Order: sequence, then C-alpha cells, then structure tokens
Amino acid sequence: MLELLPFTALSLVLVAHHDQALVLVGRSAQMSHFAFRRKERPLGRRELAGTIGAFVLFVAIPYVEEFVRCARFERAHRERRT
Repeated sequence: MLELLPFTALSLVLVAHHDQALVLVGRSAQMSHFAFRRKERPLGRRELAGTIGAFVLFVAIPYVEEFVRCARFERAHRERRT
C-alpha cells in the first residue's frame, strides 16, 4: 500500500492541473507555468487542520507502523541467529 501513495499523489495533481499536464506531454499549445506563486485564497484553519490530520492519519501513522514492524522482525530474526 505504501508504494502506491506517490502514484496516488501524482494522479491527484495531474487531475487538479490537467491543462499543465497536457503541456508537459506536448498535447497543448499553451505555455507551461512553473513559477511559484501564492494562492489567491489561502487555506483556512479548518482546511489546514484537515489536511494535516489526513497526512498524519493516512501517511505518517502507516509509515511509523511499518517501521516498527520491520524493527521487531529484525530484532527477532537477529535473536534466532544467535
């Protein structure tokens, strides 16, 4: 599951900015826009809290859980060898 997260994120970005995705693959006559610029309307506190909460729930916790599981396996495997 963790291997699919980058592909999911890329897919969401491509869907949100499909016009620029078409420019990248040469299927549009528009010019590409890669400059950093501020959002016209920044995220509110609720949206920011929801985004951070979703990141923690769906990204950080699964990665930490996987790390703990791998560390336990390594420790148990090392103890069996000795």
